[in-house]
Amino acid sequence: MFRMVRKEKTMNNIKVFVHDSFDELSGMQQDWDEFIESIDGEIFLTYDWCRVWWKYYGHKRKLIIFTFRYQEHLCGILPLFLENIWFGPVFVRVIKMIGSDFLPVALSAPIKKEFLNEVVHCFINELANKYSFDSLHIGPICGRYESFDILEKSFSEVIKGTHTIKLKISDVQTYFKVADTWDKQLINLSHNEKRNMNKHYDRILRKGIPIECTGATNENIEIIFDNFVKMHQSHWGEKGQAGHFVAWPDSVQFHREMSHVQLQRKRLRLYSINVNGHCIGYHYAYKFGNTYYLFLYSRTAGNAEKGEKYDFGRIDFAETIKQAIKEQVKLCDAMRGKYDYKLQLGGELLPIRNIYIYSNKMIAKCRIIAARVLATVIDICYNKIWRVRIAPHIGVKLGAFWRIWLRTNIFSYYK
Repeated sequence: MFRMVRKEKTMNNIKVFVHDSFDELSGMQQDWDEFIESIDGEIFLTYDWCRVWWKYYGHKRKLIIFTFRYQEHLCGILPLFLENIWFGPVFVRVIKMIGSDFLPVALSAPIKKEFLNEVVHCFINELANKYSFDSLHIGPICGRYESFDILEKSFSEVIKGTHTIKLKISDVQTYFKVADTWDKQLINLSHNEKRNMNKHYDRILRKGIPIECTGATNENIEIIFDNFVKMHQSHWGEKGQAGHFVAWPDSVQFHREMSHVQLQRKRLRLYSINVNGHCIGYHYAYKFGNTYYLFLYSRTAGNAEKGEKYDFGRIDFAETIKQAIKEQVKLCDAMRGKYDYKLQLGGELLPIRNIYIYSNKMIAKCRIIAARVLATVIDICYNKIWRVRIAPHIGVKLGAFWRIWLRTNIFSYYK
């Protein structure tokens, strides 16, 4: 099924394979993606997403992908990497999940629920035999993942005595449940929000003003993507903020390539939203399984011809939900963070959780303590003080996040 396998071991009737390149796995791309979809996993765990992410963010990191099979069928995939993070003369040896940094996403544990305990035991035993590490980070685990308690219990059982396990909530994310019809969706809104939706969206339709969503195709994707990025940066620049494509390193190149790749797999949902023939914004999302991943949007002022300003947020929400209903989507992942306007539109906040496993060896304990202290200093001084409090008040134009902060903030005591 694939050209080269570096390691195979059978344990508890589960075969464990270890791979160190995506080339090894290209032949099982379809099986990989079908497996992730079968367990209701995120698009961020699919083969192409992991492969492209690794292309941009895997520099000086060691790829370790575990696949698990029961009777030749996939029952788990753990795409991981190993890296040494240096804090001057101090370093910590860490294993993390692909996609866990450099992008504001959250993941499920890509293991079939009925095999969770067996796969975790096989994984830890194989990991301990082959790799030396100070810390293993499983996460960030998304709010909708229902088997977190089973996952944590399985890890606790197998590492008992040799490692210490810590759990932490690091953030929240917003989900929208999609009803069968638009009228049913409106029931989830508050009385005030229903009135605002009527004022800013339904009234446009009653007036006969056309609303059109133009999706990216092979012919127009470059133009739509460039215009989307330009508008997004202009919108946040006017607010004195960096915006996603400045703040996150290599994000323009990453999303450009990812959008092309996922367009071919019919997962891209990049639209320009036009009211009365005038573009009022862009919507950038992906569809995988029965879920929309609402990654980013960009907006501009209203209709320049009539001097009328349209409420992009409510128009975008209504058009997105209506399209989701047509595609039989059941859930919209509105990504990390708490935003009042999302909650007003019926969004539900769920916690993002993390599992940290630390070695109990004395030298590893010392490195972890030093790393956590230094990571906390970086997080406080760079992020919480400089980026959040000082720079915006003195008019400093913020650039990309420090890579060292993106790689280490999971160790901060404030995360």
